Amino acid sequence: MLKTSGYVVSILSVFLLGIVAWQGADDLGLRILVALGMLTSIIGMGMRWLSFQAEEKPRRRSGPDHAGRATREVPAPSRAHRERGRSAHLT
Repeated sequence: MLKTSGYVVSILSVFLLGIVAWQGADDLGLRILVALGMLTSIIGMGMRWLSFQAEEKPRRRSGPDHAGRATREVPAPSRAHRERGRSAHLT
């Protein structure tokens, strides 16, 4: 939620800075550049947010560990593997 909020604040700041730049741009060509700059910035932040969401999705499925971090499920050792471990301790 914190990263999402950060992206929303960044997009808001793009609009605020774009308003100031738009007012200072008297030429149509400059206004087009201001609009393109705003658009590319917002698209870039949207892509970063989507990649963040894609990375978080598998972590949410596996559940948090004791520290609140996502964990990977590790398969239990096979019976043969466990028996080899016991025989190594007996020798």
